Amino acid sequence: TIGETLNWVAVVDGTFINGGAIYQPWGYDYFACNGLSGITTLDFVSSTIFSQDINLTSGWGIWSTYIDPENSDITDVFNDIVDDLIIVKDETGLVYWPQFGLNTIGNLTSGKGYQSKMINDVTLTIEGGLIPFDAGLNISEGWSILGYLHQDCYNAEYMMAPIYNELEILKNETGLVYWPTFNLNSLGDMCPGKGYQIKTNSNLIF
Repeated sequence: TIGETLNWVAVVDGTFINGGAIYQPWGYDYFACNGLSGITTLDFVSSTIFSQDINLTSGWGIWSTYIDPENSDITDVFNDIVDDLIIVKDETGLVYWPQFGLNTIGNLTSGKGYQSKMINDVTLTIEGGLIPFDAGLNISEGWSILGYLHQDCYNAEYMMAPIYNELEILKNETGLVYWPTFNLNSLGDMCPGKGYQIKTNSNLIF
């Protein structure tokens, strides 16, 4: 009807995703008879709330997320399951250790993985915007913990192809590896929710 606000919706695999538009100064953001509208930007990511469930098992594990939460402080991210958490560590040794009220991690870093030690098996649910799967990831020479930004599983050899010459070894939380020097891939697929220890021979953006 005349005067009704224009809504933008994309349908992906049966899921309706609302979009946000930025209009030209001369355009309308509502329906008008014989009206004109022009948009400069149409965003179907930041205007939508996504959710990811990450299964954390008792003991040590490595996890990551493709979600950018509105509040990325590690204390807020783990708030609902803090009673099941012992400690979270990043690749540099910074920690979130609730038992001692210690949080040197602060905010999550997009594209990074984290080690956690849990008391029980539990599901970590994170809600927020979607981090682009092709966002540049800063990887330092030596050991790092790499996050996984895709929403589907892909083979480690395929995923690491762009940095084949810089990669020394990639391994998961159970010790399975992709080791190109020895043409060894016991890791198989990399999957959402998981993090991976990676060793490279130089600093790079992946």
